[in-house]
Amino acid sequence: MTTMPRMMMMMMTTTMMAMAVTMARLRGDHGAGPPCAWLLAVASAVATLGVRAEPTGTSPALAGFFEVDKCDLCLGTSLCPQILSGDVVIEEWSPAQPSGYGGGRSRGTPGDRTRYRGRHRNEAEPWRAVEAVRPLERSVADALEVALCARRNDTGFCDSARRRSPRLRRWARANRLTVDLVQGLRSPLLACPSQRLLDRIVRRFAEASDGGSVFMHHLDERDRLRLLFTLAASPQLVLQQIFPMQEGWPFARYFGACGRLAVSVGTVPLAEFVGADAERSADLAYQALTITAGMTSNDFGYLLYFTEMHGAVFGVRCDGQLRIADASVVGVFDQKQPSAPPTATATEFSDDIFSTLWKNGSHLLLFPSSSSSSSSSSSSHPPSTSCSAFPSADELEARNVALVCHLALRPLLTGAFHSPRGLQHQVDSLLALCEDSAMGPRVVTQGAAWLRSLLASLRPCRPDFPYRYPECRYGGSGL
Repeated sequence: MTTMPRMMMMMMTTTMMAMAVTMARLRGDHGAGPPCAWLLAVASAVATLGVRAEPTGTSPALAGFFEVDKCDLCLGTSLCPQILSGDVVIEEWSPAQPSGYGGGRSRGTPGDRTRYRGRHRNEAEPWRAVEAVRPLERSVADALEVALCARRNDTGFCDSARRRSPRLRRWARANRLTVDLVQGLRSPLLACPSQRLLDRIVRRFAEASDGGSVFMHHLDERDRLRLLFTLAASPQLVLQQIFPMQEGWPFARYFGACGRLAVSVGTVPLAEFVGADAERSADLAYQALTITAGMTSNDFGYLLYFTEMHGAVFGVRCDGQLRIADASVVGVFDQKQPSAPPTATATEFSDDIFSTLWKNGSHLLLFPSSSSSSSSSSSSHPPSTSCSAFPSADELEARNVALVCHLALRPLLTGAFHSPRGLQHQVDSLLALCEDSAMGPRVVTQGAAWLRSLLASLRPCRPDFPYRYPECRYGGSGL
């Protein structure tokens, strides 16, 4: 039997992949089965034909798409070899932007999008859904490059950046990442940084070699510029690295970066599950409450809190497990080591381009000056204006719970339960308790605990919930 020509095999694979994606979109049903059935169909097609997935386009075209030539002012290069070898494939598709429930979809040209769906695999592992994110729109990133890198030397290094950024000049000479070096960066991650948190960032920055030390001797000037660029442009990527999913933290897994795109585990926004069947809704709401309770309860003394809530903060993986997909709205308090007080350096860096990046970029300012305590607001301001007097773990948990119950679970659970009679009324009553911050922290958290206990009894144990099956048959919860 003659071997099928490679080109024909690739055409058949592409056709089957397109059919799988189209069928999954047409179904539009998150009520039954894992939310990424399209990926399973794609993996089956590739395995059946025995064809290795290839990157779409030539290596130079891919490098241009990922803007690898823009490094050092980029997120990193750790994932570039896998992308060029075909172990990471990015689709020309953009999911809904995090604009809240009912948000629209991006219809720009492929190169102008900020989010792309794709798939990733390691050797001897199956394909998994991933999402590639471009934190800054091309126009913003290009403007930043013009401001910092007016000229480059023969190796392409942005040798004028240090001269044009007072903050970077300090970074280049520093032996350790200290609080004064990050003051003024607009990020909830760095709103009240402790030295312990900053040391963790240096040790776990995935886009540089591991120096095994809290000191930055192992980071050359390019590494330092990439770390500063990531902290200023996309601190949520750093959060995924320092609190990795593999160690039990609630964030989506970070795989790496190539140029100005970073790749993490793919998820479907929780907002897209509004209207799902009762069992799926109960399971997702249970997971959301479990994650929220754990944000202020860990052995490391880091208190995580939401600064705002929208329909894509939580995302659902292909196996049905819930993750915090948008970590840009998560802040960190160090319970074991308070943040150092502000210094005069903050004023020195006030006009530094990295300090204004979030204002000029596509991100919203997370810390507006006005305050609000209403639980019906779509955003939550920092729990304290003083880093030396931050709320207790119980108060932070109550704030988190009120946001999640009102803005994430209320749309998901409203009208979800039709039987037995009275169940929906019971769910609504408990939601009213956990979403109303005016009731006080104790009532809010107790209401969430009661709701979580009720939802636990409604969770199914079936193969279409693979993140917890078959463990749930033998007493394991899966989460």
